[in-house]
Amino acid sequence: MSPRVLRRGGVEQLTVWTGEAGPVGLGPGSTGIEYRGRLGEPDSYGLLAASFGHPKAEPGARFDPMPSRPGEVLPPVPGDRLRLGHLEPRWQRGIADVVTRGYATLRISAAVSGEIGSSLRVFRALAAVLSALSHAANRTEAQLWADWDGTYGDGEST
Repeated sequence: MSPRVLRRGGVEQLTVWTGEAGPVGLGPGSTGIEYRGRLGEPDSYGLLAASFGHPKAEPGARFDPMPSRPGEVLPPVPGDRLRLGHLEPRWQRGIADVVTRGYATLRISAAVSGEIGSSLRVFRALAAVLSALSHAANRTEAQLWADWDGTYGDGEST
């Protein structure tokens, strides 16, 4: 799938992709979502990818080892230092909570955080969008932003 880039307000961008064509290459069966917001803000960057479990499986998130090969996110994120495969434990708990509430089953296969621009809020919102995509891959741009907005304000900011 070619990356699907959704822009809002000239400041926010969601990118959704599968395979090698997105900001980072993904293994087969994984879907990625990347958020880029206002540079320098604590909620301005995050990337999360997952494969979707069977719809009748027990809801929840499983965190598999992240990719071991270091790679750059394309295009780069100016002004932030990115960490491939880094998810703070509280971010993992937040992701798991959102995924369970969304009745989804995700195997998290990749994550990228920024030292400055990532937060619990960003990763909860990314998990909400991935959860929604696991139920309906053909969501419209408006639906994806609604998924983002519906969870974005839910949880602490850092």
